[in-house]
This record gives sequence, structure tokens and C-alpha cells, in this order.
Amino acid sequence: MKSASVIIPFYNQADVCEKSLEMYNEQVHCEAKFELIIVDDDSDTNQSERVRDTLNKIKIPNQYIKVQHSGRAAVRNIGVEHSNNDILIFSDADRVPSVSYTHLRAHETLSD
Repeated sequence: MKSASVIIPFYNQADVCEKSLEMYNEQVHCEAKFELIIVDDDSDTNQSERVRDTLNKIKIPNQYIKVQHSGRAAVRNIGVEHSNNDILIFSDADRVPSVSYTHLRAHETLSD
């Protein structure tokens, strides 16, 4: 089965981002394989540290990348450059879409 990279731009939203990451972590029981890529758009140090601490606690493969303030589009592009997968899912720090087995299976079937 194919895997996906969930790219999440982040800027000074530690409260909602932490909750979002915890909800992604609850999806590890499903058969879908995915990684999280958090791209920090130059958040305050305290905000960045909180998100990094949460990423260290979750079971999902993840990457944390901090960049100088560049804006949402540039930050997403940086996430794409760091992706290890063909399927890209763009999200936001305060959103948790379902990364489902059915969704990834559809990509696999359509690409055959």
C-alpha cells in the first residue's frame, strides 16, 4: 500500500497544533501508513518547543522543520521538498483529516 505525507504549516498555534498531533497519533491503529511533516514558519521559541515536545511523544514518523518566516505557500513547498511519499495531504495546524486506508487504497488502484 502507498504511504502519504501530511504537510502541516505551523505558526504560533501550539495549543491547537498539539491537539491535532495527538489526534493524528490516535490513528496509528489503522492500516494507513503516513508521516507528519510540520513546517514551523518561525514561531516564537516557546511555541516551537511545545510542538517539538509533542512530536517526540507520538508514534507516527515525523519531521520538524523550522524556517525563517516565509508565508503559507512557501512553507508548504518546503514540506513537499522533505516528503518521502508520493501522496501529499495538505492540512493546517488546527485540522485533523482522516488518513484512511480506503483513501490510500484508492490512490494505489487509480495509479495502476
